[in-house]
Order: sequence, then C-alpha cells, then structure tokens
Amino acid sequence: MAKNTNTQLETADNYREIAEQLIKKYPKAFEHIDINKILFLRDVEKTPKKFACVRKVSYPYDFFTEHKFIMTFYENNMGPLTLAQTHMVVLHELLHINYDFNKLVKHDVEDFSVIVDKYNSNWTHQPDLPDVLEDNTIFGNDNLNRDDVDADY
Repeated sequence: MAKNTNTQLETADNYREIAEQLIKKYPKAFEHIDINKILFLRDVEKTPKKFACVRKVSYPYDFFTEHKFIMTFYENNMGPLTLAQTHMVVLHELLHINYDFNKLVKHDVEDFSVIVDKYNSNWTHQPDLPDVLEDNTIFGNDNLNRDDVDADY
C-alpha cells in the first residue's frame, strides 16, 4: 500500500475490487470503464461532507500518469457504512464517468435516478440497504440506458 505521509492518501485496493465486481456484474452499464485507468485512493485524514469523489486527470498531471480518473474515498465517512452502502458509493462514483471515458457526468437529481428510483434518495441512512452486488434489480437484466446519466458535467 503506497502512502504519502504528508496528505494521508493511500491506495485503496478494496474499493478497486468492489469496482471490478460491479463492472463484472453489470457489463453493459460499465463496459466503457477501463479499471486500469482509474487510480483508487483513500484519504484517512479529511472529513468532507461526502463519502467519495472522482476527478478527471487533466493537464499537467496527465503527463505523469496513465490514469484518466482518480477516485478518492474519505475513510472517516466511509468507515461507518454497511457493506451494501459501501458498494453503492462505489457504484455512484462509477456512474460519474461518461460513456466515452473522457469526462465526468453530473447527478441527474441529488443522486442518479437509477439509484433513487430503486433505493430512494436517502439510501445512505438505510442500514438494511440491499447489496447491489447481490440484488439483480437495479438495472433490470443489465439494461442501463447510459443516455439517462451521460449529461455533460
């Protein structure tokens, strides 16, 4: 595990593994995702008002890395979540990456409608949240319409 002691950032293989599982489970929804082009990090120091964020790697940093996106998970906020909620956060962050894998997508509501329609907008407060890796109904037979989430960021 790489660690920068100045900023308390660490590589986050556990979140990468969850992303890999979600991509495998929902191949049509995430066929555009190149997992090797996403750097997964955990921040063990900051406590912003969010669980995670995804950023596009741009100039001049794209000169130094092959990564196209960086996903940062704020461990102080992620720690209390259930496994199902953790899976949902990773799913949420993956949905921010557009189908062309070249920019970020804004929320279509205060969250993504595909999540809100199935799990409500307060899923972060549901300890009995169904696990998206176990529940086969979020995308119905894996038929996600990417046009519904691919608005410009």
